[in-house]
Amino acid sequence: MNTLHRNPCIPCLKPGAAFAAALLCLASLTGCGGPEPDWPDMAYLTRDAAPLKSNASFFPLAVGNRWVYRMQALGHTGSLVIAITGTKRVGNVVGFVMTSFLKGKPVQSEVYAVLGHQVMRLATGSQADVQIVPPAPMMRTPPNDGDTYDWHGRFLFPTGPVIGDLSAEVTGPELVDTPAGSFRTYRLDTVTKVRVPGSQGKALISVWLAPGVGMVKQELEIEGKGVTSVLQSYRVR
Repeated sequence: MNTLHRNPCIPCLKPGAAFAAALLCLASLTGCGGPEPDWPDMAYLTRDAAPLKSNASFFPLAVGNRWVYRMQALGHTGSLVIAITGTKRVGNVVGFVMTSFLKGKPVQSEVYAVLGHQVMRLATGSQADVQIVPPAPMMRTPPNDGDTYDWHGRFLFPTGPVIGDLSAEVTGPELVDTPAGSFRTYRLDTVTKVRVPGSQGKALISVWLAPGVGMVKQELEIEGKGVTSVLQSYRVR
């Protein structure tokens, strides 16, 4: 949920950088650095369905939930706030919008939905406007040690589709210590690859998820550069 520099989903990319942007968008990434942000005013967000509460305790999806993380990247430390800010219809499914904030401003949004016992990612982008086709599986609930997932599909950017592949494996349980407390977690290791004409890239992402809390830690590596995020505080309903 962190980028190494600025938000890559904003249309400011140079030629040849599209593959990195697609990787970062898939990973729910945002920029890092600066002081801990103030909690933002979210009145501008549109809710096109009543806010429902997810039964997937490892992905607590209820409007108003929020998490604060301390991030470290390239020798710098910063803060990131992630919140469930509303709901959005993607295709024929209504999902929860998970928005990342830096210095009180939204920089990245993802849309998640629970279909049966499977958490799915429906869209990504600076305004959750890049549809993922088909929706990408995140985790079955409850998770089990050894669960695996594979996905092959497209990110529908305004400039055209980007091809992506994802493979993931669940391990655990594992105890993780954070400033917000110690949590019994399951670890989700994901390898993501994207391809655009003339470029391709890969991201390695490890996420530790705790029941009733959500993500308590994440480690990300893209092109040899790493970002680590650790939970500082949270509010989950």
